[in-house]
Amino acid sequence: MDEDIVPAMLVEPVTAEVVAPPPSPWRFGLKALLGLMAVCSVQFAVMNYFGVLWGLCLGMLACIGVFAVILLVGMALSGNGTRWLARLDVFVVRLMVAIIVLFFGSIFAGGGTAAYHAVARIRTESLVERQLGLSFGRQPFVHKSEFVSCLKITSVTSGSAADQAGLKVGEVLVISGTIDEFLDLMHDNFGKDMDINVATPNGSQALENCPQRSVTLSIPK
Repeated sequence: MDEDIVPAMLVEPVTAEVVAPPPSPWRFGLKALLGLMAVCSVQFAVMNYFGVLWGLCLGMLACIGVFAVILLVGMALSGNGTRWLARLDVFVVRLMVAIIVLFFGSIFAGGGTAAYHAVARIRTESLVERQLGLSFGRQPFVHKSEFVSCLKITSVTSGSAADQAGLKVGEVLVISGTIDEFLDLMHDNFGKDMDINVATPNGSQALENCPQRSVTLSIPK
């Protein structure tokens, strides 16, 4: 027998090594996007219900609570749970990214919401002034032992709805609630009549001590 020929039974079988495919970046990005969308949706729902500041504080407290739970789990698995500890590390990294996104996102969302309301308030005030034919400024007065911001008439256009109702420069519109609520009410009543209490300041900061009268204001459409 030729010594170069090796019996088939002595040849070790060759096994093919199964190589796992590399992780898809699209799958990772999709999972990260869905996770952030879920967390942000919950955070913004909390901010909408409790307010921007309280919602942000509650979100941070929830993150601190999750960190505390992860720390306790990590201490329990130390030494005999290498595989689970590796998963916890990945989860902590993702949680840190979510916290950073939530923190800065909440700040930008709160600032954007405040700017939106400010622009809407200015627009409504300008529209009401134009429709009524007057202009007014905000001035603090004492009303029922509390300091309130009232609307003091600074100009009246001749022939306008305000002029026909008898409103005069220097008079103060006595309103209930906030100024923004009052302006929204006037905006919603375009084309209708509104009864408004008007006070004439006489040097006293208390509206109760100022002469008052009621006027009917026909707000044009």
